[in-house]
Amino acid sequence: MDKEKYNLVEVKGKLALLTYGRLHNTSISENLFTYEIQSSDDGLDPAAIRKSILVNHWGSLITNEPFKLDEYGWLFVDGYNEFREIHGIRLTQNEFESLSEQQRLNLIENGTMEGVKNDFSQLQMQQ
Repeated sequence: MDKEKYNLVEVKGKLALLTYGRLHNTSISENLFTYEIQSSDDGLDPAAIRKSILVNHWGSLITNEPFKLDEYGWLFVDGYNEFREIHGIRLTQNEFESLSEQQRLNLIENGTMEGVKNDFSQLQMQQ
């Protein structure tokens, strides 16, 4: 479980791990939450988040806190305006869980870990 690296994204001001495949709940830490992403009709942009997506599956998310879904179980996102990949940073679930609040804020604001002490040694910065 802890060896797999995921892309890091910001969704509506919250950090999440992203994979373009489907997640298997047995491989997810019990302290984390999972969601699936539905694409826009053209298949290019993320359009909605839900616990399970059957049609137009775009990817899957892992979060450290639950999203507030509407009364029908949806969270709609405005494509890449509310869904942004933080390029160059890939984390395991354990690394993601161990991020401090300051590290999370810095990643959201600046898209980088620069200037923030890492509490773990395996943060992988892609070149």
